[in-house]
Amino acid sequence: MSKEKLMAACVNIVAVNGRPISLIEDSGFQMIIDPIIKALEPISAINCQNVRQEILKVASDRRASISKEVAGKLLCVKFDCCTRLDRSILGINIQYAEKGKIILKTLGMIEVYGRHTGEYIKELMLECIFSYGISANQIYSLTSDNGSNIIKSVQLFLDGDEEEEDIDFDELNINNDEEEEELVITEFSESIRDVVRGFRCAAHTLQLAVLDALKLKSVDRLIGKARAAMKALKNQVFMVSIRRSKLKKPILDGKTRWNSTLAMLARLLELRDFITEIENSHADLKISEIQWIGIQEICSVLEPARKASVRLQMQQLTIGDFYKLWTSCKMDVEEIDTVILSTDERVKAKAYLVNLWQAVHQMRLDRNSNNNSFPHGHAESFIGPLDKFESAMREGENFMVSPAFTIENKRIDHLLENFEGHPRINSTENLLEWWYNARTDMPELFILAEIVHGVPVTQVSVERCFSSLKFVLSAYRNNLTPSILEDILLIRCNEKFEK
Repeated sequence: MSKEKLMAACVNIVAVNGRPISLIEDSGFQMIIDPIIKALEPISAINCQNVRQEILKVASDRRASISKEVAGKLLCVKFDCCTRLDRSILGINIQYAEKGKIILKTLGMIEVYGRHTGEYIKELMLECIFSYGISANQIYSLTSDNGSNIIKSVQLFLDGDEEEEDIDFDELNINNDEEEEELVITEFSESIRDVVRGFRCAAHTLQLAVLDALKLKSVDRLIGKARAAMKALKNQVFMVSIRRSKLKKPILDGKTRWNSTLAMLARLLELRDFITEIENSHADLKISEIQWIGIQEICSVLEPARKASVRLQMQQLTIGDFYKLWTSCKMDVEEIDTVILSTDERVKAKAYLVNLWQAVHQMRLDRNSNNNSFPHGHAESFIGPLDKFESAMREGENFMVSPAFTIENKRIDHLLENFEGHPRINSTENLLEWWYNARTDMPELFILAEIVHGVPVTQVSVERCFSSLKFVLSAYRNNLTPSILEDILLIRCNEKFEK
């Protein structure tokens, strides 16, 4: 044990394990660490003040580390808003693919004070992003949910400043809890403007689609009947019989959470025999055969969506994985003719990848003109580690851009056209790993694949950060200042992503 390890443990207790800073000065905790401090003398006492200062230092070091890691990379941004204990928080994550896996980082969990308009959210987001030395031209995509103000902030980010409707955040369903210098955004260069995209969270879109389907009158009536039956079963007399029969207890759904509605309907089907026996005891328990069939059909249709919603929460989810599970969900629900891209779609996809290559090429030229050399760490992520001889050769020739990367030497559209004749990659293959293993044979296409397959189709990781918010910001810790709250969440969220 050393002073550094002891202090790191105290920071972990507060930032990662979610304990209040005041715990450090609790008599019981002091009884534990006093013998350690005495054994490590000379060492100053460990108290709330120096633990808080250490949290600030760790968070600052974490920000510096992230800045270094993302330098020169095209990045995907995910963001969302939530409120907890009357405090509004904007969560910002970045994502990119590297060495065969998805990398996630939390940039900020920023307390929001103004009206939650699209313009205000955009300004906060850019201020946070720019604080890491990330330029607008490094942003490849933005993923958000379907909230009106969130969508507006994406449009403003992509299109530039314009007049916007004044949207009141409090009127929108984005609640998970249940004079300054004007910020000027540097415009996108022409090369990156052609490829940057805004995406709506697939997980949130799926939820909305299912909720819309459940609003159909025939479906809504059946769910209402099932809900009434479940309420009737919660009668104490029936509950005693259910326990004696060793059956699972009845459950009610939350009307805004369709997964809970599916669970309620499935539980009702499990209790069908019991309900049939006692149906004459209560009017709400009389369910006809046609109604039972209808409830079974609703469960059958919702099950593929349930499985898809679970898989959409995976951290290592690529855009290819999303296409497969989304299409599989549709195939389980309805008959579809084909899952293969049409000729027109292929042409559009190839044209987009050519534009993306030009954007990557231009960004590297811009970066190298500033640094006069290609950073080794950045090169390693694309073409593998450099040995000492190769490093010396590149430094000697004032290496700017590898010949393999230049559009003049290898037309990217020709490489894409040749790749169309490549045998199809099996749908069970991990695409990021496949491309990482192929990086030597197809270095240019590997670069494009890492960027494209690093696009997040959901902003579930931001929702996980909000779960941390619930853990850290409780009724007993609501006096945390915005800065210390953000530092604690920055440490905790990034620690969770790296496990």
